[in-house]
Amino acid sequence: MKNYMYCLALIVFCTMKLHAQTVGIGEVSTIESKAGSIEAARLRILQLESELPQLEKLWQDKLQKLRSEIEQIYKDRDNLIADMKAGARCSKCNEWKSEFEKKGQSFEKHLGEVKGYAIPATTSELETARKGFSEKIAILKVQLKNLEKGDNTILKKKEQIQKLKDDNDRLCQEITLHSKNYEVILLNDSKAKHKMWSDELMASAVKTLISDDKITICKAKIPRIEKEFQNLSEEIKQKLKNDNEKLLQSKNNSISSNEQKINTIQTLHESRLLQLQVQVQELEALKNGLQKELSSDSIVARLEMTGKQLVVIRDSITELEKQTKDSIALLQAENKKLNAEIWSLKTDLPNEQQKALLPLKEKRDAKKKETELLHAAAISELAENKKSFAEKTAQCQKNNDVYTTEISIECTRMYAAGQKVGCPVYNSIKGTVASNWNETASCVKAVASLSKPYSTNVFNAYCKGQDSSGYMSGYKNFLASLSSEDKLAVKEASNADWFELMMR
Repeated sequence: MKNYMYCLALIVFCTMKLHAQTVGIGEVSTIESKAGSIEAARLRILQLESELPQLEKLWQDKLQKLRSEIEQIYKDRDNLIADMKAGARCSKCNEWKSEFEKKGQSFEKHLGEVKGYAIPATTSELETARKGFSEKIAILKVQLKNLEKGDNTILKKKEQIQKLKDDNDRLCQEITLHSKNYEVILLNDSKAKHKMWSDELMASAVKTLISDDKITICKAKIPRIEKEFQNLSEEIKQKLKNDNEKLLQSKNNSISSNEQKINTIQTLHESRLLQLQVQVQELEALKNGLQKELSSDSIVARLEMTGKQLVVIRDSITELEKQTKDSIALLQAENKKLNAEIWSLKTDLPNEQQKALLPLKEKRDAKKKETELLHAAAISELAENKKSFAEKTAQCQKNNDVYTTEISIECTRMYAAGQKVGCPVYNSIKGTVASNWNETASCVKAVASLSKPYSTNVFNAYCKGQDSSGYMSGYKNFLASLSSEDKLAVKEASNADWFELMMR
């Protein structure tokens, strides 16, 4: 039998060990222990109450016996006094008639046997007899009165029963209080656990948000890089075009200036040539006139002088023609060169522009490539973070399920213990914990999925104050580190209220 009980206890112990225990297990054990004490006390009460009828009977028997004794003494007194007054006492043995009657003997026969006679009692004997009976009756009445108040054994048992009942009432109240304490302990413990799990999930959700924002930033950055390239390209091309136009204008101005110079030279040439030709004509006329008058030496001398002057003037005309031709040729050559340069400037402008854009294109391509690599890395990172978030969410849900199962087992134990002894116990903590976790999980899911522009409110009623929690500082720091262009990209892809809240 002992081995059987030991094995049974071992099986119960091992079964209990299969389930983890919460921080409130002490309250559960206390409730079960107190319920056991109540059961033991009730058994004791039943035992004591089962003894009461027999004790009550014995007490009533004692009462009846005392009452009978008193009644008998009254009868004995009345009979004795009657005998004493009637002279019914034996002269030989001094016993009264009533005493023989008690024995079932005949007083008259006794007198005949002992040859005695009946004698009466004296007044003193009557008073003594009455006093003796009164004292006996008084003593028995006191005993009866005391006994009527209750039997000590019964009273003690009833006191024991009442004390056990009072103790059970107190234990029952304590069971209720312990069940309430269990709920308070479990509520605080569950809040701590939920905060720990939600903090872990929120930290994972923040990583997901950051990865998502990185993708958004990369997507917005590529067209921004292209736009920046186009703007800078236009600036460079316009600058080269402006510089080209300035050079063209300068060279065209030089050509115009040279043409004006040629016109001036030609005008001066014609004017000077005309003067020289007039001088030649005058000299020719003078020479012809002098040749007609060759009669004198002075005329001959003048003729020679005129001839020399004509040679000088004709040489001047020749020199003038040469200088004019050379000057014009020089200016025309310069204009030809300028026109060639103008042609080159006009035809080479697109090439020069493309050449100037090469470093900018290389820089743009490098930025694009870097952004595309970051974009690919962010996509991979987002996938990993989403997977990690999903796994952690499932694990936290599993943890909470295990936790609520533990609570359910312990609550069932408490309820069973309370029901067994009829004591009320609090039994709402499991539902409260489940509800609180659903609210916490809802908050986490809202942050993970509603921060983008799909909803007007990310932090619902269950998430009040969550925006200032420590785990959000990482996301806020990430946003703070972004450039104004990247912030704008994230803002356009985010819930407006959420973004403003995160930027506070």
